[in-house]
Amino acid sequence: MLKRCARVSRPAVLGRLLGLVTLALVTWGTAAAAADTKIDPAALKKVKAATVHIRVTFADGDVSEGSGFATRLRGLVVTNAHVVGMLDNDSPRPTKIEVTFNSGEANSKTIQSKIGYVDGEADLALLMVPSKDFKEYPDLLPVGYSAQLTETQDVFVVGFPLGKQAGPNVSVTATSVTSLRKEGGAIKRVQVGGGMHPGNSGGPLVDKDGKVVGVAVSGFAGTQVHLAIPTEQMNGIFNGRIKNPVFDVPYRDGDKIKVPVRFEKADPLNLMKTIAVETWVGKPGPNRPEGNKAPPPLPDDSPITTTELKPDAKGVYAGELELDGTKDPKMAYWLRYKVGRGGDQTIWYPGSVLASRLGTPVDRKPVAIKYEPPLNKTDSVLLTSDASFRIREADGDDHTLSMVLKGTLKETVTDQTKDGKWRKRVTYEGLNTTATVDQKPITGAERLTKALADITLLASEIDVAKDGTVARNLADFSKVPQASRGPLALASDQVQQSLDSLALPLPPKEVAPQATWQGKQFYELGALGYTVPATAEVTYTYEGFYVGRTGRPIAVVTFKGPLQRVAPPKPKKGARPGKEPTLNGRVEGKIELFADTGVFLSANERVRAELDLDFDGKPAKAIGVLNVQATRLGPPPPKK
Repeated sequence: MLKRCARVSRPAVLGRLLGLVTLALVTWGTAAAAADTKIDPAALKKVKAATVHIRVTFADGDVSEGSGFATRLRGLVVTNAHVVGMLDNDSPRPTKIEVTFNSGEANSKTIQSKIGYVDGEADLALLMVPSKDFKEYPDLLPVGYSAQLTETQDVFVVGFPLGKQAGPNVSVTATSVTSLRKEGGAIKRVQVGGGMHPGNSGGPLVDKDGKVVGVAVSGFAGTQVHLAIPTEQMNGIFNGRIKNPVFDVPYRDGDKIKVPVRFEKADPLNLMKTIAVETWVGKPGPNRPEGNKAPPPLPDDSPITTTELKPDAKGVYAGELELDGTKDPKMAYWLRYKVGRGGDQTIWYPGSVLASRLGTPVDRKPVAIKYEPPLNKTDSVLLTSDASFRIREADGDDHTLSMVLKGTLKETVTDQTKDGKWRKRVTYEGLNTTATVDQKPITGAERLTKALADITLLASEIDVAKDGTVARNLADFSKVPQASRGPLALASDQVQQSLDSLALPLPPKEVAPQATWQGKQFYELGALGYTVPATAEVTYTYEGFYVGRTGRPIAVVTFKGPLQRVAPPKPKKGARPGKEPTLNGRVEGKIELFADTGVFLSANERVRAELDLDFDGKPAKAIGVLNVQATRLGPPPPKK
């Protein structure tokens, strides 16, 4: 299993919908392939001086140790995000970070530092070290290119294996490159033949000339397979990038289509001075090239429209793009970012077709939405639930988990009760589930696969209130064989929670465009029998409607809101007192529904959560994203 190189202790947990997963933790194996090449003596001295020991103290008193190094700018130290106990830049921050230069030497100096920026996806953190009065601040390490590495090339792992337990002085271990792991053509990880241990996390991987060619991050327990983050990812953080772009519901304004857009920038060194969005109409095709000069237009391109955006107080860039609503259907909308970096330096990002990120434009007109579904009409619904999590335990174990559920349901409204509720029965045409831990099938996968053969025998009875919200949702296992009930209960619970969260409360009267109303959604976040009840205080916004293929108005509603923990769960036997789980996260999504019946046509939801608690007496942390999509397919085909 994948194991991070550092972590003495730090709480954290798994995320929603991972009840199928069981982890068998193993101890860290010894490592270290020997290399024949020696590092240049002058470079070695420089590397050792620039490599720092990091000690992190958290609000609960736990402590973690790791490594880091000085590079790029004076006062900037690079390490891993997991060393500072953060999975994202918005994660709760540690109470103290102590960075020690020249550890174990007579001129050792410890400086309290602060978080500059955290990129959880890359597992990198930038620390800001006050260095004005530090006369012996080391020379900054030069950075090479991981892409230029070759298999069998000698490299060196530098840092503090096992923290200061093995001694206060920096350690240098020879190893070699065994693989360049790629994803989409780009290097995702540099694999070396050992040399990394808990405590090495965040330290530099250098070549014989002392250039940084990677950042130590993890390894597979009991093996010589150890991994480093490529320098290209680190440079991407230094140089800045556009983060979390969102294109909201487009709407018609005369002969124009306006697209609300918002995004953030990840720019810890404040190099991105201005950001603009360029749009134009052109023939569909492959992405246009990036560069530091304005890319030349192609023959059929329209003139470019440039929209410069400014950040608000929270650092969010928001505005509206204006597109030509009369374009030839064979042509496409194109988009690229234009970033000014001060002076005369401008960078153009790659251009790409925008259509895949846009929905159908709406008319911003009032509409009345009522929930009156047709009785005894059966529709097929395609449901996809895709969850991915990064989990970290206090002792440094790191795991990647993925669960994908995809199935077709049959939904029939069978009756309306005396108190006005609509009774709905949901059955399954088929269901496929894939669950992996560290990219390997979970324990018990064969049992689950066998049980899925009985999924057509499972049903759910759902009562829907007059306003469209779910009042009751019960699984019916009466026809399911006993041996299949346990595994199918987990799948059924995932489906039920997904359907519940996509049922929105409808307003009681006609709503105007951009009108908002409130609602609440309930979640169970957790795994392995230990869950945290949570709610989302959701704000719904009516965006407008468009006319569907059948001539019926289809209303578009967006929603978003913060996740909140309901109450502390009862402590497990043996758990340390005084620790309560924390929960941070957000819910957002979009639902399209028929205005005359309130029945959804399509829906999507994104849940992002970070949990921190004692899990069966073990502290663990997790950050995860869940994407749920549901599409109404219409009546199922007749049985042959």
